[in-house]
Amino acid sequence: MIRSSFILFFFGFIIINLCVCILVNFEFKNKKVIAFLGYILSLMVIISFCFFPFPFQDSLLEDMIRHNEGLTNNFVPFKTIFGIIKGAFENKIYIIIVYQIIGNIILFMPAGFSLYFFVDKKRRMLRCLICIIFTSLSVEALQGVYGIILSINYRSVDIDDLLLNVIGGVLGFTVASFVYDCKDTLFVRILRNRAE
Repeated sequence: MIRSSFILFFFGFIIINLCVCILVNFEFKNKKVIAFLGYILSLMVIISFCFFPFPFQDSLLEDMIRHNEGLTNNFVPFKTIFGIIKGAFENKIYIIIVYQIIGNIILFMPAGFSLYFFVDKKRRMLRCLICIIFTSLSVEALQGVYGIILSINYRSVDIDDLLLNVIGGVLGFTVASFVYDCKDTLFVRILRNRAE
C-alpha cells in the first residue's frame, strides 16, 4: 500500500523544485506561465519514469529482498555508461544504449527547453543549469531515500544518471535557444516576403 509519507515525498519534491526555480528566477511574469507549466509537466514525466511502478506490496518487497533483486548504486563517473555500451556491443542488443543512455538525456530535455523561456535573460544558462542539476540531484537523492525506506534498492542512485540528465537539460536549453533565434529570422523573412 502507498503510505502518506510516500505521497508527501512527491509533493515535497515538486514544491522544493518550484521554490528553487522561483528563487533562481526572482522575476515571474504572466507571459512565462506557459513555460512554467511546461517545466511542471516535465517534472511530472520525470517523476513517473524515475519512480513508477513503485513496489508497495509487502509480499513483493519481501520476495525482492529474499532473492537479492536490488540494484547497486554507482558513484564512479562513466562506470555505468561504459558498462552499458560494452554490454550492448558484446550481446548485440543496441536498444539498451537507446533506452538507458539516450533515454536519460531525452528525459530532461523538455525541462531545459521550458526553463529557457521561464528564467530571466540575465545569466539564463547558469540559472537553467542550477535548476537542472538540482532537479536531477533531487531525483537521485529520493531514489536513495526510497531504497533505505524499502530496505532494497528498487531504483539505484547513479552519478551517470546525473551526468546524462544534465546533458539532456543543456541540450533542451540549446534547442530552445536555437528555436527562439530561428523564430525571429523566420518572422523577418515572412514580413519581407509580404512587403514585396
